[in-house]
Amino acid sequence: MNKRDLVSSIVFLIVAGMLFIHMGTYPVKTSGSIVINPGFYPQLLAIVLAILSVILFFSSFKVGSKTEKDTEIWKTKRSVFLFLLTIGLLILYPLIMNYFGFATAVFVFLFTLIVALTENAKSRILPILGISIGLTTIMYLVFKLFLRIPFPTGILI
Repeated sequence: MNKRDLVSSIVFLIVAGMLFIHMGTYPVKTSGSIVINPGFYPQLLAIVLAILSVILFFSSFKVGSKTEKDTEIWKTKRSVFLFLLTIGLLILYPLIMNYFGFATAVFVFLFTLIVALTENAKSRILPILGISIGLTTIMYLVFKLFLRIPFPTGILI
């Protein structure tokens, strides 16, 4: 049994429940669909967090679920590099978005992270490019066209 995963799953389940309840207090539009109300998407994310917490809870009881490699994550230079790269991209993301636009910032963010996290990324560059373009297109269509949320525009898209 992994005690850290057990405690983490319980904490995340409590947080998910609190978020779900709090987002239910947001005002509801009387006209239109309930899906477009401000609390819907955060409540959906709280449900996903709760489901993942329950999965983590049950998987924490597996015997021998952690290997030595899992516990030595901070002992390699690559892991520290990936952590710093992720933090750097999260800091640069709003700057890129304001200057180049939403779609360009999402694409750069996704592409860079996927390349950094993939082993033998040079041999898999076309699938990575396709995934980055596909996810960027889906996010753009859902938020810009379906939900009609205005995004920062820049030099590019």
